[in-house]
Amino acid sequence: MYYKQTGFTLIELIIVIVILGILAVTAAPKFIDLSGDAIGATVKARAATLKADINLVYAKAIIENKLSGNETISTANGNVKITDGYPYEHSESLNYFVGDYTTQVDLLISDACPHEYCYQSSVTNTPIDGGLHSERASIFYPKGYTYNDRCKIVFSEGQPPKISVATSEC
Repeated sequence: MYYKQTGFTLIELIIVIVILGILAVTAAPKFIDLSGDAIGATVKARAATLKADINLVYAKAIIENKLSGNETISTANGNVKITDGYPYEHSESLNYFVGDYTTQVDLLISDACPHEYCYQSSVTNTPIDGGLHSERASIFYPKGYTYNDRCKIVFSEGQPPKISVATSEC
């Protein structure tokens, strides 16, 4: 009697394993570097919060008729120094917005941030996505990054202040 055996041959199994290996090698990088994407999303979220807070301060300045010159707005969280209704690029003003998660530091270009977020005032020519940011600005950057990396929020003076976000190196 002749019996037909069913199942996979060794060659078929090896081919399937090789194909699965190739798929794993090509798909793995998409899932391995998710921490950089998460940090970039956090930076963008913090920038959006900063923009919203600036708009709230401006709205309060309108209500209090403090739209010209240097003034101070009193809030439940403290005082905010403003110029023409908008907060300006100064640590006393910015502490109102970022003081709960950011530490002001005076680090060198190559020093990584040791805190959740660091910020430095009066920085010029810091790189952002798409070129150099040459205006005087305050830079907010996450732990493990330097203020020269393209993983940060750039707060520049202006009416309204300009908020730039760089996440290409997160």
